[in-house]
Amino acid sequence: MKGVNDIPVGMYRPHMDDIPIHQLPEGHSFRSFHSAEFEQSDDTERWVAIQAAANATFMKITMDTFQNDFGGLGKCLADRSWFVVSPEGKDIASITAWWRDTPNGPQGLIHWVAVLPECQGRGIGKAIMTKAMLRLKDEYRNAYLNTSSARLPAIKVYLDFGFLPDMEKDRAKEGWAEVRQHLKHPALGNA
Repeated sequence: MKGVNDIPVGMYRPHMDDIPIHQLPEGHSFRSFHSAEFEQSDDTERWVAIQAAANATFMKITMDTFQNDFGGLGKCLADRSWFVVSPEGKDIASITAWWRDTPNGPQGLIHWVAVLPECQGRGIGKAIMTKAMLRLKDEYRNAYLNTSSARLPAIKVYLDFGFLPDMEKDRAKEGWAEVRQHLKHPALGNA
């Protein structure tokens, strides 16, 4: 977002109770990621294309990005990663309900959320968050995500889903000051 500094920030959800329920817009549907464990699949290419388009102003997404995050774990994606399909049959969004290891054990991780720019603002992001959060709730007691201070619409969705600023992450004070300057929300104490 113009005028907002791009500072990495983290967010955590201390529990998995009361997950907001949002449905996809009419005519849209979910489909699971189809992958081959040791080879590139069409879905891998689709994932890269969606992420690259949605993240164009923040970072370059390539096949290496996918391999660095999911290489060797592709068989897990069918149960943890989804695309949103438009009424015309086009993949337009993606999300992954992943995990991260912490000193207190595994924690749910909302990972690589993306909606094509031309499809944003239609409620798709909220619906994919519901899908991923319900999957994480099956296995984890809490959840985490990484984002950027410049992704204000996404941060608002995450706050609405009960995520809170992680003030322990590097540059947290600077990043969340940036967010508070541009976004008003009760969870930020400035609304």
